[in-house]
Amino acid sequence: KHTHLRWDRIQSVDTTQNILARIFRQGTLTVDSAGGAGEKMKLGLLTLSECHALRHAILAVSASVRAGTPYVIPDWQAEAMLGEASIGAAAEAEEVPVYRLNNGRMLGISVLSGAALGGVISLVGAIVMAVVMDGLAAIPLFVLVGGTVWSALKNLAKRWGTRVFLASNGLRVRSGLVTTYAQTIPPGRVHAIEIVQPVLWRRMGWWRVRLTIASSDMSDAMDSMQLSSMLIPAGTRAEVDRMLWILLPDLGVDDPNAFLAESFEGTGGSVLYLPAPTRSRLLDPFGWKRNAIALTRTIAAMRWGGFWRRSLTIVWHDHYQSIALTQGPLQRRLNLADLKFRLVGAQLRPAQGHLDIDDAHRVLWAESGMGK
Repeated sequence: KHTHLRWDRIQSVDTTQNILARIFRQGTLTVDSAGGAGEKMKLGLLTLSECHALRHAILAVSASVRAGTPYVIPDWQAEAMLGEASIGAAAEAEEVPVYRLNNGRMLGISVLSGAALGGVISLVGAIVMAVVMDGLAAIPLFVLVGGTVWSALKNLAKRWGTRVFLASNGLRVRSGLVTTYAQTIPPGRVHAIEIVQPVLWRRMGWWRVRLTIASSDMSDAMDSMQLSSMLIPAGTRAEVDRMLWILLPDLGVDDPNAFLAESFEGTGGSVLYLPAPTRSRLLDPFGWKRNAIALTRTIAAMRWGGFWRRSLTIVWHDHYQSIALTQGPLQRRLNLADLKFRLVGAQLRPAQGHLDIDDAHRVLWAESGMGK
């Protein structure tokens, strides 16, 4: 098998260690581009020093090619000979920490989650069925509880100790308890940002931040896709704002602080935000007041409400592949429409629902022009 990736199409470079590789101080390097399914370049059976040195070389050459400057392939093998400690110290020296998930908050979001709530309900149901009815009738529910617990433990292990650093070659994300993950996201490779607050987190003031990065392999398991796009599993508003300034220095508005405040907490329309009409509450009775879309000089921001969660999705004008306007049968009766952004190999599906049909047409053509 021979795989050839263009330098200027590299999306991310990841280092992974499972429990066996950690024992032997080895790792696997994964270079991802937005190609076809199964075209990730995976280089395994490398020492950690080789992983770090090769990752640094790939990112350096990729950055030079994207910038249009001359490049030289670094002697990464010579750098690897310096040893893991020397390379790790050099990497840490250039990294600026911007986020860290502490253990208390990690346990808190594990308890305050829909999976945990469903597990508790299933467990109570299984106990009731075991007491009231034949014990065999409760076996399926106990199996469901076991699956929920196992899924929760897997997510806990993957996101354990998540840390985000700002380095010269992009954002670096490290996480993992049993299997460790280290991901480097080069600048300009983020296509969209999704910021979500589940209803159980509102009292704590936590938000979750996920990124859309063009991926080559959409056949990966869903949990792997979720892991690759998760940037902040749970962060305060201040932590989320700091990350937004790193990812998006220019919001394309004259008053960015007021725009962010309206994006997170606002309802209804404004100078920038075009709201969903009142009749949309027939299809979305809980979140229709918050639903709105805004087009700035640089981004499209979609604000969405709801009973279980509220969200803010940001898409760069120059990063989506196409934009679509769709109508369901009930929407046609109410003169409503959805506006959907299509991205390359994306994990997220940015969309703004239940807009007035005339407003949706205007936004469609305005965004089309901005995308050009």
